[in-house]
Amino acid sequence: FDHSVVTLDQLLSPGMSPANAVDCKGSLLEEVKSRLHVGEDPGWILDIDLDYFATYSPLLAFLIRKHGWLAPCDAEAFSSWAVPLGRLCCRGVEAETRETLFSPKCQPATVREIVRLPFTQEGHPAYPSAEMILSTFREIHPHCEVAGEVLAEISDLVCALTAQQRAQWA
Repeated sequence: FDHSVVTLDQLLSPGMSPANAVDCKGSLLEEVKSRLHVGEDPGWILDIDLDYFATYSPLLAFLIRKHGWLAPCDAEAFSSWAVPLGRLCCRGVEAETRETLFSPKCQPATVREIVRLPFTQEGHPAYPSAEMILSTFREIHPHCEVAGEVLAEISDLVCALTAQQRAQWA
């Protein structure tokens, strides 16, 4: 197909959306369907490595390349904590604390403390409990409220980090 990796937009173009993907005249999807004999038994199997696409998501690919974590085990180690941390911070902490921890005044300190979570002041591995994380956040803003489940998930994530993942976090 003269493509090794394509985005969904490229696959569905021109002017395609997933809702009308069945009508794909003139698109790359039409060419793929034709060559793969969709609806017929081609006598072979197309193997799509879903781990590759999950690991090298566009949001993480830059960091993976920048730090040289190109070996599958390194990229997987990174994405296994970075993806959940991003979700917990954006949809958990930040969503609940826009007026406190993520106010313009407090945001830099909040981000700095999140980055420091896996380490003690001396740089040794730390294993903070949900209560310790809340206490750290309340030192930044005494009136912040973060759901206990979010704090527990962050604690579990940090406490489960391997030595390699802590080095990546740093």
